Amino acid sequence: MKQQAGGRTSRRTRWLGGTMMASWVAALSVASLSCDKPPKPPPEPQPPTCGGEAPASPPGAGVPVYGAAVEAFGDGKPHQITYDKYSLMIDGKREYIWSGEFHPFRLPNPDLWRDMLQKYKAIGMNAVSFYFSWAYHSSAPGVYDFSSVRDVEQLLDIAEEVGLYVIARPGPYINAEVDSGGFPGWLQTQAGRARSDADDYQAAWEQYFDAINPILARHQLTDGGGSVILYQIENEYDRTDGTAQNYMEELKAAVRADGITVPLFHNDKGRELRWACGKGAPDLYATDTYPGTSVTDYEFLRHGEKFTPPRCGVEDRPFFWAEFQGGWFQPWGGKLYEDNRDAYGPTFERITYGNNINNHFTLQNLYMLYGGTNWGWQADPNVVYTSYDYHAAFDEYRQQTNKIPPLKQQGYLVDAVADLRQLDNLPEQVEHGNPELHVDGDVNPVTGARFFFVRQENIKSVSRQDTTLRVQVSDGDYTVPQQADTALTINGQDYKILVAGYDLGAQRLVYSTAEIYTHQRIGERDVAVLHTRKGEAAELVLRYTAEPSVQVLSGGVTSTWDSTKNDLRLNWSADGLARVHVTEEGRAPLELLLADSDTASTFWTAHTARGPVLVRGAQLIREVQQDDAALRLVGDVSAAADIEIWAGAPFCQLTWNRGEQTWSETEYGTKVLSVTGPQPVTLPSLTSWKHTVDQPEAAPSFDDSAWLVAAHTTTNNPTKPSTLPVLYADDYGFHYGDVWYRGRFQAVGDETGISLTAGTGKAGAWAVWLNGTYLGTVRTSPQAQNSSKDIPFPSGLLKPGQENQLSVLVRNMGHNEDGGSNDGHKNPRGLLAAKMMGSGSVISWRLQGVRGGESLVEPLTGPQNNGGLHGERAGYTLPGFPDETWESATLPQATVAPGLHWYRTEVQLELPEGQDIPIALRFGGETTPKYRALIFVNGYNLGQYVNDVGPQRDFSLPQGILRHRGKNTLALAVWSDDGAGPGPVEFVTKANAVTGLVVRDVERPSYAPVRYAEQRATTVRLALPAEAEDGASFTATARLEVPSGEPAATGVQFTLEVPSGWTSEPTGTTPDGIASWKVTVPSTGRTPASPPALLRATATYTQGNAARSSSDVRFVGRPVPPPVAGEQWISDMTFDASTNGWGPVERDMSNGEQAAGDGRPLTVGGTEHAKGLGTHADSSVTVTLRGCASFTAIVGVDDEVGDRGDVTFEVLGDGKSLWKSPTVTGSSAPLPVSVDVTGVTQLRLVVDDLGSNGKDHADWASAKVTGCTSP
Repeated sequence: MKQQAGGRTSRRTRWLGGTMMASWVAALSVASLSCDKPPKPPPEPQPPTCGGEAPASPPGAGVPVYGAAVEAFGDGKPHQITYDKYSLMIDGKREYIWSGEFHPFRLPNPDLWRDMLQKYKAIGMNAVSFYFSWAYHSSAPGVYDFSSVRDVEQLLDIAEEVGLYVIARPGPYINAEVDSGGFPGWLQTQAGRARSDADDYQAAWEQYFDAINPILARHQLTDGGGSVILYQIENEYDRTDGTAQNYMEELKAAVRADGITVPLFHNDKGRELRWACGKGAPDLYATDTYPGTSVTDYEFLRHGEKFTPPRCGVEDRPFFWAEFQGGWFQPWGGKLYEDNRDAYGPTFERITYGNNINNHFTLQNLYMLYGGTNWGWQADPNVVYTSYDYHAAFDEYRQQTNKIPPLKQQGYLVDAVADLRQLDNLPEQVEHGNPELHVDGDVNPVTGARFFFVRQENIKSVSRQDTTLRVQVSDGDYTVPQQADTALTINGQDYKILVAGYDLGAQRLVYSTAEIYTHQRIGERDVAVLHTRKGEAAELVLRYTAEPSVQVLSGGVTSTWDSTKNDLRLNWSADGLARVHVTEEGRAPLELLLADSDTASTFWTAHTARGPVLVRGAQLIREVQQDDAALRLVGDVSAAADIEIWAGAPFCQLTWNRGEQTWSETEYGTKVLSVTGPQPVTLPSLTSWKHTVDQPEAAPSFDDSAWLVAAHTTTNNPTKPSTLPVLYADDYGFHYGDVWYRGRFQAVGDETGISLTAGTGKAGAWAVWLNGTYLGTVRTSPQAQNSSKDIPFPSGLLKPGQENQLSVLVRNMGHNEDGGSNDGHKNPRGLLAAKMMGSGSVISWRLQGVRGGESLVEPLTGPQNNGGLHGERAGYTLPGFPDETWESATLPQATVAPGLHWYRTEVQLELPEGQDIPIALRFGGETTPKYRALIFVNGYNLGQYVNDVGPQRDFSLPQGILRHRGKNTLALAVWSDDGAGPGPVEFVTKANAVTGLVVRDVERPSYAPVRYAEQRATTVRLALPAEAEDGASFTATARLEVPSGEPAATGVQFTLEVPSGWTSEPTGTTPDGIASWKVTVPSTGRTPASPPALLRATATYTQGNAARSSSDVRFVGRPVPPPVAGEQWISDMTFDASTNGWGPVERDMSNGEQAAGDGRPLTVGGTEHAKGLGTHADSSVTVTLRGCASFTAIVGVDDEVGDRGDVTFEVLGDGKSLWKSPTVTGSSAPLPVSVDVTGVTQLRLVVDDLGSNGKDHADWASAKVTGCTSP
């Protein structure tokens, strides 16, 4: 829908940490909430009304915890965001921004957004970073959709209700492994370079900012509207020239003009201090880093030069990781995420994230914390497949992985220990007793609290190392641990953060060799959870004014009182949970919960209007509310559980997931309630389907009258086509998924085949039919973006002297990103080149992609959901489509006819309410058959399975898209290369938990007969020969076709446009309305390099009382000249087909830049060559030989790129490899080539980029064929 101006003028109040539950409950919908005025804030704490005299309210009740600088989001009050070299400050209070990345466009259900944001908050995150994909919201210029699964307003509301700060990252370029880096498809055809100050690009992004920025501005913390605290402009922008500076300044000015008042930042790629200061620099410098698949690759930055002041953008601002590695993506044919998660697992997290704390990065955003799914055509296929699990801490199915416990331990630490927000390096080296270990020290300059960061000196070491540590604090000088026969242990690749000289609530912590998990003031007592690895010794020293009372309630804890220092020392070995109470008159009591690290991670903290609450035993605690008399818990359990509660304020009612519960009191004074686990579930089988073969576009009789005529002879795309017409799908408004091409030509009889090149992106495919006969499918490998093949015409299939029909289906897997700021996203898709083999005939084309092109027929599913398969255009994917006439089928199906098949089934699910049951669709069977399938659930495209490429076999079906209680329509669009049928398909559950989360169904599209009727249009059909000799004459005819049921056309008049120098003479119109002309070709002026001639017939007519017109074009080629006897330079020959990785293939010059003719002299190894081909990998050139004996050349990377580039050269004859080079680089010596081509008719020269195409300027110097004879 078109974005409307304006917005809500008043908004609900949202309270941090759940002090007011603005989120809906089961019986209340968001739509029913009034926004006329904010509700009253929660009342002041009052005594419980359930009888008995209530004790005084605990200290701090109703006051936000330390660091929660804002009590309520959306309070309508202005708030100040400032910063210094230590941290961000909100209203003068320091904050440690501990954030995780989340992409709403990768999880299509707002209720599941709430699920994930509640989980972020629960594990200790206080912020969330949102990328916003421009493409996700815009199908065409001026059209923006922020509704349903695209509702940014609702997303920000949820973040505020959950209690998370928001880091907004709207781009306009985001990268993110998405198609075009987040640019909309319609941006593909702009002339100006994206990510520059080009006028057309600026007009486009300003339009986008005008749509999204008002929404973000309404939710800023600075204006009291919400929780947005930071705004990123651009992303990983590595250009810094004058054009780039202008662009960044324009972005900043536009953002401020749109009302954004929070600090601006940019995410620098690779820590290069780009945009840290100077023209174009925003307020804050931020950067990203991805250390790699192992902590052994990690660069410890404490003494790194780039971050040592004085440096531009560093000394006066806090260190900010806008993206720090939370995992990594996987490509087509790569690994499964679940098989490789430990590469970025607990060890990686402890060391790298812990070291970031050590290095004073008080703003840290983990990319990704939850990855999600590249549903529809959102993915950049060159880097990632459907799943965007990312090896993240929460998997694609929203479940906690083994990465959550250490991450939660760190998050709770930085939340509880406020002194971490202002650190300096200790001026002295920390003394310790083991050179195999490394210890860094930090100090808070205000409080004097000290922090010790302990790890292996050789981070690759997996040995166990013990040590002692010298701790010098205001309380004294200690060598710890003091207990005999104990040590501070680092076992393998571990990392510990130890605290000393710290005020732990009302207690004085002298030091601890156990790490702090959390500490809270609960009621009138301090409660602290400390942990270390299971089986390791730990020691804790507290300072008191007099000997306190110590009660060891459980666990093997020993206590020692040192009267000379007034120190209480506790020692224990971590195993499960030990409980100790310490009391001293005049001081708040202390409850110590001493755990091994795994046990500690079972604790959850929450902050309510009545103070903090600690909970243990649930799989997840989503929300905790406490008012005058009731304590309300919302959470998840995967089995029956006893949930223990530490709450300071009294309560007389306890609810779990909105149901009232009974509870008991433990001997330790805590409360326990018992909850039941989930019911088991059984999912229906998926064996019975309806099936149809569906490729009507391949039939000569198919009506393509409503398709677009491929009439473009020029393109704004930097990569210029080697043949005409321009066939790039984006140039005709088809940006996603499959595109059909139907080409017509009057055969002259010497056509032997068609040479085609298609741009698909990695792991793509394309298929060819001639006159309705399937000629095969061509695969693009997972290592290439384009693929070329010479397709011979089988004997007897061509119809000389008649109209022939060629049909080609191209699967566009998605567009490249533009990470190099070089218009890489414009790498063309669809057919790139089409050249007739053995003839000069030129094919005239029509094409069709997604129904409606940029004008969406179905806005609910958005611009990236559908492509141009007939079944998509006809509504096969939708609930309600009438498939009664289809045949019944079962899966697996061993064999089918090669080509396209559709399978549909309806499935009724009745899963238990109140349970979270993520479901996947699993493809089974052997992985050698060559087929692929698009997966549609209730009209939503949820991914693509490629059986023989993989690796993904399980596909997430998000709840709400898949209705857990109701009828579902599943549709599979199967493309079989060679007749292999689809294997077995089944539903599988990925988890099963009782939950307090309420998930509603997402609105789904439905079939409408009129909307999805076959498309037909009144159209002109022009007929003429596909090639003509110089000076020859031929007859052209045109007729106007009116579809059945349409009004008759009257007053029809035809005109024929011909190229300059050509002539056309009308020869009459037949009684049935066929107009004809005599067309004469000039006798001179055409060369082998001349483009084909374009002729256009136009009819004007009246239809339905309206004046109308329609046109058709045909292209006429020049017959292939006979070969010259003797030798021929390849650069002087007619190319049957050519593709190039950058600009066109150049004749007798190097590749140069993107424009034709901009190369330099061919120079290889210091020697210039007057003749030859200048290419850029990936490239391919095909020429026709007749009676030649030998091909020779000198090959190498052109000297113009220095020692860069790495390629291989290959010579193919009639599709067979005749010679292939080893890897050739810019520093390699020139390589002579001599190949016997006797009997070869099609010579193809190929250069492979070996997976990276930077500076791959590859020369076929002095390339020629010799020993050629005349026909």
